[in-house]
Amino acid sequence: SVHFFVRFDAVGGADQYPVMQIERTDSKRAFLFYLVGATNKIKLDAYDGTLNPETTTTTVFLAATWYEILGVRSAGDWTLYVNRTSESTATGNVNYTGTELLSLGGRPEGGSHLGGWLKDTRVFNVALNATNVALLTVTNIGKKPSEISGWDTANAADANQLRLYNFEPPWSNATVNDANQVKDTGANASHGTGSNFAGTAASGVDTVVPS
Repeated sequence: SVHFFVRFDAVGGADQYPVMQIERTDSKRAFLFYLVGATNKIKLDAYDGTLNPETTTTTVFLAATWYEILGVRSAGDWTLYVNRTSESTATGNVNYTGTELLSLGGRPEGGSHLGGWLKDTRVFNVALNATNVALLTVTNIGKKPSEISGWDTANAADANQLRLYNFEPPWSNATVNDANQVKDTGANASHGTGSNFAGTAASGVDTVVPS
């Protein structure tokens, strides 16, 4: 499962590709999220060399508006949520082994990038259940699962949250605003900065093992 908050500076132009992705060096990928410029909808895409499940939101995204996005893979089903509401599902039992490259705000090889803002990006190695999906709210930004009241740790314990990027810790508030986030400021090879990236802050690249 992958969860994040996103705000686009502008919509309706070129595809903003990707918002984030987990990609292998052989171009196979999981949890590729991008805004389709022609429709202003977010697409979730995966590919293992054979299977290519992809699904698209029904929500049409607006500029200068914060949204909460979640992708959950449960067995062969890939479900895409907007603001904690399930909007679409694709089927394809894509599998990965080993360490994959996690890129936030742009492709690791450069080029396409996010024109906007990211906040509170989480990567889990389990499929989140309905109880925990409902708790991924603004008030729980920056918290570990064990710190969230009512969280079902039998479904996803702290150890199941492989990455949490809240970008400017510690949090002094529990709001999604324009003060604490990562922003790409232009069409260049630098896709934003963040104070708690485990990888290279300038490119927003990290490695992670998805499930």
